[in-house]
Amino acid sequence: MTSQFFYFNQPQTLSLNFRPEQKKIFLKGFWIVSGLSCYFITTSQANFLSIISALIIAIAALYPSYLWCRNRAKGLPLFPVLAINFLFTHSFPLINNHKQIAKYTPSQHFIASLIVASFLIVATFCWLSYVEKTPPKNGYSKEFSKTQVFPFFISSLILRIIYEVGIISGFLWLILPGPLISVVRALTGSIVVLAIVTISYLLGGKLLTKNQAFLFLSLMIILLFVTGVGLYLNSFGLYIFLGCVGWMLGSKKIPWRLLLISFLILSFLNMGKGATRAYYWHRSNSTIQTSEYIQVYKRWIDNSLQQIRKTEDVIQYEDKRKDNNNLIERSSLIHMLLKVQTATGTEKPYLEGKTYSIIPQLLVPRFLNKDKIRGGSGNHMLTVYYGLQSYKATFRTSIGWGLLQEAYANFGWVGCLGLGLFLGNLYGWLTRWSMNSSTLSFRFLVALLFLMLAFKGEFTMGSFVSVAFQSLIILFGIRMFFMKTVIVTSQC
Repeated sequence: MTSQFFYFNQPQTLSLNFRPEQKKIFLKGFWIVSGLSCYFITTSQANFLSIISALIIAIAALYPSYLWCRNRAKGLPLFPVLAINFLFTHSFPLINNHKQIAKYTPSQHFIASLIVASFLIVATFCWLSYVEKTPPKNGYSKEFSKTQVFPFFISSLILRIIYEVGIISGFLWLILPGPLISVVRALTGSIVVLAIVTISYLLGGKLLTKNQAFLFLSLMIILLFVTGVGLYLNSFGLYIFLGCVGWMLGSKKIPWRLLLISFLILSFLNMGKGATRAYYWHRSNSTIQTSEYIQVYKRWIDNSLQQIRKTEDVIQYEDKRKDNNNLIERSSLIHMLLKVQTATGTEKPYLEGKTYSIIPQLLVPRFLNKDKIRGGSGNHMLTVYYGLQSYKATFRTSIGWGLLQEAYANFGWVGCLGLGLFLGNLYGWLTRWSMNSSTLSFRFLVALLFLMLAFKGEFTMGSFVSVAFQSLIILFGIRMFFMKTVIVTSQC
């Protein structure tokens, strides 16, 4: 009975290949997103040259998705996901009256758009050279057995829930030293991402039994509930998005309803987030015990409803007193590119690789080097160099920069083109390498890792490589102890 619970149905359908007729569904979604993006940009009140600049970035960001949806690119859409992020971080903010962007001239906006577009074009053609054709199905692969994958990932979800409860209540800080908590955070955080996507894939492909589906959905609800108590909506939203990605890969359909409902819930909670944080974070005891969870959400909902009930005059008055906090402005990174583009080579000399030179130090575990530099040192170096913060201030808050901004700060436009070569080849090779693999395979988990890194737009190269390195160590451990070698054939 137990073995039947761990086993799932129809293992022959675990291939990640998308059929052309399935991609036609995604093509319709692509045209909807493209049309809405074009309407949003062209109807804005921004300067005409800024609108043209936003359109240039949008076209370059959307083109890889078009190639994938038209089936001109095979495999998982790893690079299209990375590229489309530039729509939200670099295109939309240009026409959104962002106060940090408005201080630059439209001609500077245009130059920035050419930098972004040239980077994306170079990366796109490098990626496309790997994925135009599917490689032959032969060789060997490391995969979970069909009785191991479900209990392993379900256990990972349970451990992450325990970790969240322990951190929010402060209990973990009482029983574990700080460095060990960092290890637990990285370990459970990396595996839970894989767990959500993998089991959601099985759910979307109708490969789980009713009991397995019920257990997974119950644990997901508990994880979301507990994570939300920490008052960080980014983790809450990430878990929902990961579930949608997995379900989409398994069902070959886009979960429009779930995405819409999730967006509305997150938007509602975001309205009352500030007041709720102010209450709980400024208490003498900022920890939250399990007995307070219901009260946290009750207070949070009340704060959001109060924001909705405010009259238009009150909202307009408060908007003049505080910074704009909308999602587009919060996601913007192009103002950092504008800062680097206008200051480097004139006010500041190029860094010539200084933020890249620290990467080897980041790969050494902290237990081997007690004086190891911080993981975000690349971001902090840029922040201090361009005068946005003092070094002491970086211990309290961190400013996001991005791989493209870092490349320009070090080597100018040539550095951005070099970054395009690197990421295009990296994501192209990973996509081709993971073709013909199943969701039970080591290759899929590695591809999934880099899919998640594609969303980390604020990372510098040091953070990107460090997180990838640490996660790969965990994946190699899983590969060694939990996977077996199988022969990849045309039936896989």
